[in-house]
Amino acid sequence: MAYAVERGWLSVAPRLKKLKEKEPVKRTLLSAGDIKRLLKACVPKVTKNAQELGFHIRFLFLTGAREQEALKVRWQEVDLWNQQVTIGAAGDTKTGRHRAVNFTPELKGLLHEMNKTRAPDSSFLFPSPKRGERDIPIKSLRESFKLVGPRTAKGIPWPRCWPLR
Repeated sequence: MAYAVERGWLSVAPRLKKLKEKEPVKRTLLSAGDIKRLLKACVPKVTKNAQELGFHIRFLFLTGAREQEALKVRWQEVDLWNQQVTIGAAGDTKTGRHRAVNFTPELKGLLHEMNKTRAPDSSFLFPSPKRGERDIPIKSLRESFKLVGPRTAKGIPWPRCWPLR
């Protein structure tokens, strides 16, 4: 502004209020102990879809997928031969790109557990229990997570990011 006043483009420099700088949001990372406490709290007394919620929490933790990305994964995107699961194969991720996650022994075990209880009429890892004749994923497990987290697993923060600290 001083430059513009010096050149005669402005008669007076306007007074501007200095913007406040926001502190960056600290991401809450869950430890392995936090995950174990969450999984222990996922019991049918708390939520009717306790098993699916437990699978979802473990899948998020082991793959680093976002909540909605994980819910949209299909069984055809689980490659047992190459031991990889593709997140966002339909291009519906935050970045618009898919990514492959290599199996760890824990992820491989989880997928085998999930396959045992798999709905035969659905192609999704997390099928909607209200899908009827349609093949659609569950919309969200957030409400179940809210029931588990604050009520039974006290002291566990709402996760913004799933991998270990």
